[in-house]
Order: sequence, then C-alpha cells, then structure tokens
Amino acid sequence: MQVFKIYFKILKNSSLSLALYAIVFVILITVISLGQAKDPLNFEETKVNTALVNYDSDSVFVQNFLAYLSNYCNFIELEGEENELIDVLIFRKAEYMLTIPYGFGEDIMKGKDVNVEKKTISGGLYETAIDQAINRYITTAKVYLYANPILSEQNVVNYVNQDMNTEATVSINYNHIGRNYSFHNKYFNFASYILLASSFLGVGMVMLTFYNVHIRRRNLVTPMNFKSMDLQLIAGNIIFVIAWDIFIILLGILLAPDKYIDLSVLMFWFNFFIFSLGALSIGFLSAILVKRKEVNNMLSFILPLGLSFISGAFIPQTMLDKGVLKLAQFSPLYWFVRANDSIAVLQSYAFMDMIDIFKFIGIQFGFAVAVFSVALVAGKQWRQSN
Repeated sequence: MQVFKIYFKILKNSSLSLALYAIVFVILITVISLGQAKDPLNFEETKVNTALVNYDSDSVFVQNFLAYLSNYCNFIELEGEENELIDVLIFRKAEYMLTIPYGFGEDIMKGKDVNVEKKTISGGLYETAIDQAINRYITTAKVYLYANPILSEQNVVNYVNQDMNTEATVSINYNHIGRNYSFHNKYFNFASYILLASSFLGVGMVMLTFYNVHIRRRNLVTPMNFKSMDLQLIAGNIIFVIAWDIFIILLGILLAPDKYIDLSVLMFWFNFFIFSLGALSIGFLSAILVKRKEVNNMLSFILPLGLSFISGAFIPQTMLDKGVLKLAQFSPLYWFVRANDSIAVLQSYAFMDMIDIFKFIGIQFGFAVAVFSVALVAGKQWRQSN
C-alpha cells in the first residue's frame, strides 16, 4: 500500500487550497441557509407613487377607475403644465405619471377608442403592474359597452367594479409530500461546484505527480506492477471524493432548517454521490491529459466555475437561455441539477413520478463510466509512449 500512503502525503500539499474551498463553501452556504430561514413565499403588495393629472374629475367612470387603481398606486395629485410636472419623475418623487384627458369618461361611454396617457421612468420596476391594472379596468368596461351599448354609466362601473373585486384563490402546491426542500435543492446545487473544483485540484495534483515521466520510469524498476499501482491510486481517489461527500452531507444536516431525513433527502444524497463519481472522472481525465500543474490549477478554477454557471448550479435553469442549456447537456453537472430540481418538487414516491430522476441520475453514472474509460485508455497510451 505504498502508493496509497504516498497519495495522501501528496494530497497534503493541496490541503491549504482545499481548506480554502471548504471555508468559502461553509461561509456562503451559511448565508444561504440564513436566508432560507425567512419564508420566501410571503410577500406584500407595494403601492407605486404615481403622479396624477386628472382633466376629467367629474366623470363617474373616472372616479371609479381611480378608486380601483388606488389599490396599486399612491396618487400624488398635481396641477400645472405637464412639462413642469415631469420633474416628479426626474427627481423620483413618483415612478409613474398618469394623465386622464378631457372627456375621457364620456368618450369611453360612447365607445370611442381612447386611453389614458402615461409617462414612466425608463427601466422602472412597476410599469407593467400598473399598465395591466389600467388595461384590465378599461377593457372590461369596453366589453360591457360592446355587448350592451345602452348601459348607463353607473351600471357599467357597477359591473366592472364587481368583476374587479372578484378574486380567485390560487394555491401553489410545491410538492405533495408535505415538505419544502428548497434548502436542500440550493445547497447541493451549490455544493456541486465545490466538489468539482476540489476534484480537479486534489485528484489532479496527485495524478500529475504519479504520471510524471521520471517518477513513472523509476517505478519500473520497483517490484510493484502498474496494475497494483493504478488500483491504489483509484482507491485513493474514491476515498478522497467520499470524504468530501461525507463532509458536505454532514454540513447539510447541520445547516438544514428541518433536520428530518426522509426518502427525498436520501435521494439528494444519492444524486450527489453519483455526481461525485462524474466529478472524479473529469478530474482523473484532466490529470492524464494535462502535463503541467499550473495548467491544472487554472482549469480547477475556470472549468468548474463555467460549468456551474451554464448548468444551473448558481442560477436556476429556468432562467438560462435554451442555447446555453443545450451546451450544458454535455456536462454531468446539468443532469445533476435537473435531478436535484426534480427531487425538490417530487409529487410522490410512486415509480412513475420518480422515473425522470432515475433517468437523470443514470445519465450521470453513464457519463462517469464513459469518462473513466477514456481516461484509462488515455493512461494506457501514455504509458506505452513513455
């Protein structure tokens, strides 16, 4: 077991870098877990400061229209020239400026195609919400008048107000299992980057040492054969990765808001373990193909970071471009994130509900086997050529 012992002695040289990865991971994941403790599903409606210029204040329709919009707007009524009023937007006293033209209510009742005027701050966050509220009220009124043009103004606003006050209760059921796994989802997605970077760094450092031409030739004169040496190296790599798995899983248990361990949590762990095989295979192949430690150190920073961004480890895959996601499908990290996201919203433990998860995990395992095979072939060719 001489090689096995030397493996961990060499790994000690990278212990500082690996410890830094672990510390950064602990700090960031602690921040995430603290944010997770706050219920992200609760929110409060915010009313937008809206400058109002009303040239049709006597209209019953306009009065009801503005009463409805007051659910979304804090009105700041202004008087004066519009060129001067625009200052409220410039100086951010209001984010939306609404102008009701003369005879607006009467024109609506006559079925004319009229609308209010608006000015907004470029790039404002609330424009769409107010636009939708305005459009909803006016369009509903037009629909009633189109269906029955002889309706009185009071009847129209009564019907529209009734419709506007009708609310539909919407409930979002994230999973039927009854637990929220958003912490585990984010935690393991982020942990994948740390594991991948550590595999590049730790495994790469050791393998580059053993695959040094001079060391390899020196080993030729020892009683140890290549097969025994390779098996000990593989065993060392597997123990290294499993140690990272255990560290990350134990830390996850410690930080999780809910310490309960059920089948879904076990599936998160299993998915992470399978991914670690893929990460190990990539680090293994990289160490064989790359000849210099400086290049390997650079790759250990760039590749994991790039793969994590395009695969959805940092940003939800739903927010990524389709072209980026197609490129990411060639990485096991993409399928790891897909499996994690699917576990987080699992509806039940029925086989049909979990079949996609098994498929995503299977792809990761196949990827690990394929890359390991390529690495072994590349290693054999390297030995024959040196």
